[in-house]
Amino acid sequence: TLHRDSWPSLPIFDLLCELGKLTLKEAYRSFNMGIGYVLIVDQNHVHDIHHFIRRTFNHFTLYTIGQVIAGEQHVQLL
Repeated sequence: TLHRDSWPSLPIFDLLCELGKLTLKEAYRSFNMGIGYVLIVDQNHVHDIHHFIRRTFNHFTLYTIGQVIAGEQHVQLL
């Protein structure tokens, strides 16, 4: 599950969707809507991973954007 409001959306993606007449699903498949790099980690280690990345690479902005849940293998945008 991805929570769409958990990271800022850049205006360029709105423009691309409008010009290309893309659905939201198509936009996420094509552009990832601004998500650059994703780590999937055990929820018990999120704090430690955030701390390490912020300490080591202080120019990155980190967001927790969703969760992996058991069930059908598809992405759900909320």
